[in-house]
Amino acid sequence: MIVRQPVIDGHGPDPAIAAPVGPILESKLNPYPGHRRAVPRHALLDRLEASSGTPVVAVMAPPGYGKTALLAQWAESDARPFAWISLDQQDNDPAVLLTYVAVAVDRIEPVDPAVFGALKAPDASITEAVLWLGSFLCAKALPIVLVLDGIHLLQNWACLEAVAALAGQLPEGSQLIVAGHGEPPPSLAGLRDNGRLLEIRADALAMDDAEAGLLLTDAGVSLSQADIDALVRHTEGWPVALYLAALSLKAGSAEDGPLDGAAGAFAGDDRYLVDYLRSVLLSQLPPRLVSFLVHTSVLHEMCGALCDEVLGTSGSARVLDSLGRSTTLVIPLDGRRWYRYHHMLQELLRSELERREPARVRELTMRAAAWSERNGQAEAAIEYAMAAGDAGRAARLIAKTALPLYASGRVASLRRWFDWFQDRDLTGQHPAVAVSGAWVHALSGDAAAAERWADAAEQGSLDSPLPDGSTSMDGWLALLRAALCRDGIERMRSDAEVALALLPANSLWRARALLLNGISHLLAEDDEQADSILAGAVSAGEDTAADSSSVALAERSLLAMAREDWPEAEALPSTRSPSPGRPWSRTTRRAPCCTRWRPARPSTGATWRRHANT
Repeated sequence: MIVRQPVIDGHGPDPAIAAPVGPILESKLNPYPGHRRAVPRHALLDRLEASSGTPVVAVMAPPGYGKTALLAQWAESDARPFAWISLDQQDNDPAVLLTYVAVAVDRIEPVDPAVFGALKAPDASITEAVLWLGSFLCAKALPIVLVLDGIHLLQNWACLEAVAALAGQLPEGSQLIVAGHGEPPPSLAGLRDNGRLLEIRADALAMDDAEAGLLLTDAGVSLSQADIDALVRHTEGWPVALYLAALSLKAGSAEDGPLDGAAGAFAGDDRYLVDYLRSVLLSQLPPRLVSFLVHTSVLHEMCGALCDEVLGTSGSARVLDSLGRSTTLVIPLDGRRWYRYHHMLQELLRSELERREPARVRELTMRAAAWSERNGQAEAAIEYAMAAGDAGRAARLIAKTALPLYASGRVASLRRWFDWFQDRDLTGQHPAVAVSGAWVHALSGDAAAAERWADAAEQGSLDSPLPDGSTSMDGWLALLRAALCRDGIERMRSDAEVALALLPANSLWRARALLLNGISHLLAEDDEQADSILAGAVSAGEDTAADSSSVALAERSLLAMAREDWPEAEALPSTRSPSPGRPWSRTTRRAPCCTRWRPARPSTGATWRRHANT
């Protein structure tokens, strides 16, 4: 319940008490107007109502999370009177701050003139004023709620100590509420240890689907539930982004008609969001920090060293740590070494970068790709390389990592990367990617796609050494032909032997070439020779962490079973576990020479069996 007394000449009930601080601004003593129609935050209001036994509540989140709106709703629904001060930079003077607190409390019940006397004295005793205020609050019959909205603007240590002193003198049932950006003041943070501080953060203030639906409806925008869900996911429930999306979608519907599917088009370059970024977010930050945020917006995840590389500077780790501790502009991912931006904020910052310095976007992204590659983060390097249009770097890394990633179950990412090359008609220029694409599609059981990618690989030309050191595509292509087994078992064997002759000794492909060579002998019913070659495949696979060694072990175990060597049959599979995501399942032997163990998902084993039985 917010209590208001008549305003005299635009000031408080007694202008004389404001003498040491100048005119009392009425706007600072009420919640920001217009919040009565805000979407009700029932779950949060219930949480706040249940907090009456907690002396201090801190509502901390970036701009646009509805902190003031939430507290205004609480003030309207709570039976206790609320004394409200909207802080600004001028309150960084204990006399000014405490005068506003006294005036706000005076609006509820007249404050002892001695408090104002202490504040007006030339040698004003802040401690005395705080004690007077505390004594007055303790003597009140009914508890009150004191709200300090914008606590992050208080930088004066004496002011923060005065706030903490007030918090320590609150009588039972009264509460101090602070709202702002970043962390609660250090003078209040110590209350966490004894349960005297309730914190409500951005994750709690984010809107869920139901609240977002109400917000959009109030704004006159009607969307399907699927579109609302998509919009909430994209904005991560950021209330201001949802509201600005509503404005944008409403404006778009007036120009373009129905809104079906329109929510998916709302992005960080929307003019409403861009205006909000410039006028509310960036305008409050120092220019050097704004530069940091804008230029690192090309990064999906950030650490100090990566930011240093991208920005060509040093000290980024300290900046990230400071941002992580004092704001929620960045989200810590692993104990404050790696961070990310809120998705919509990143889009906003990226849009600002493209507006200010469009030519630098590619340069910064290329630096991110180079750092990621040097530091063993191949997937991130591929993504950055593609974003920068560096097909050469992306192709080199894909050729190196495709099979390990496939073995770990990252098929969706691989398909997306292959599509990137195909959509840009680049497969002929990067045959190593085409070979990798053929392999992945073959292992996934898509024979038609495997054939198409194999044809593209055959037609390509190599302009630089391959990741395993090969200076020609011949060994890779021979291995691919052996895997596809287009022309029968004998050709499969000869292709595998050609691959073994051409591939470098340390090539990741050698284990697979040995496996295919062994399979060709197995299909020809030359079990003894097959077992010998498969043993080499196991050894090579162990050396290179290739998943083909698991297949070779399974085949050797089955060969041992066929000759009734049961101890060896039992021991062989236990020497190596299947690769992650590749369980082994037994299948019926269709012919004496066919593969009897195979990956549970479709694989080129089906191709071998088909040709073996024709």
